[in-house]
Amino acid sequence: GCYAIEFGVQTLNADLRRSLMHCTLDEAEIGRRLRICDRRGLAYEIDHMFGLPGEALGDFEEAARFYTGLEKLTRIKPHNLVCFPGTDITERARREGWVDEETAEGMLRGQLQHQLPPPFEPGRPNQGAAGPHL
Repeated sequence: GCYAIEFGVQTLNADLRRSLMHCTLDEAEIGRRLRICDRRGLAYEIDHMFGLPGEALGDFEEAARFYTGLEKLTRIKPHNLVCFPGTDITERARREGWVDEETAEGMLRGQLQHQLPPPFEPGRPNQGAAGPHL
C-alpha cells in the first residue's frame, strides 16, 4: 500500500506559482489536499523551491508558518530553481534580463550554470519582491 506522498508545492507565492510554474492552485486548495492526508494518517513530503525570481523573505516566512501547522508532513525538500535548455523559464530568464546574455546563451546550449543567482545575497542592492528580477 501507499505509505507516503510527495507534493511539489514549490512556492506559496500565488503570483510566482501561476506565472513561473503555470500552476493555478491557490493556497487554500493546497492546504485542503495536504489536510486530507493529515486526516487519513498518510505521511507526505513537500518540495519547496528557492531562487525563484521575485521571491521575498516574507514568502519564505509565510511558507514556514503554513508548513508548521501540518500534522503528517515528514520532510520539506528544498530545491533551487534550475533552468534547463528549451524550457519556458530559461527563455523567460533571458528575455527579462534575470541573467546576462552570455549566461543565457550558455543556458540555452546547456553549457553553463543552470541556476539563477540567489534572490538574497549579502551586499547586493534591491533585493526582495520588487528586486532585480521582476
